[in-house]
Amino acid sequence: MKNVKPSDLFYALDEVNMQLGSSHLSQQKTFEEILTAWTEKPGVLAITVTRDYSSESVSVKQERFYYNSTKERQDTRWWIPLTWATASSPIDPINGPQDWLHEDKTLSLNVTSEDWILFNINATGTYDFRLPNQVRCLQRSSFF
Repeated sequence: MKNVKPSDLFYALDEVNMQLGSSHLSQQKTFEEILTAWTEKPGVLAITVTRDYSSESVSVKQERFYYNSTKERQDTRWWIPLTWATASSPIDPINGPQDWLHEDKTLSLNVTSEDWILFNINATGTYDFRLPNQVRCLQRSSFF
């Protein structure tokens, strides 16, 4: 009897993805490249969103969540599918992620100062959002 390894699952997912012609994966990455971090790296993911109304920009970056801020920090990174919508640009979340946050990347978005922005459409991601204090009360919906 043979044990199943994570790579067996990733291979099967890649096969189905190729058969369906799906383009939801980032930059021609395989499921193994994307999911290995989720299965082998420790920690909990936190997404930090910073909005600059004067430059009409939103930056999104990832970091590992630490409850104890005095503990030595490891620079853990994951491949993260991101979805978002704004008042002027709603999306259909069925079409998959709009972009991927990965490794040392900080994602920058142009959002007018009049627009609202909503992240993690349909709660498809399993991560915590860190938002500015002025929108802390709206954190549960990841909306600001």
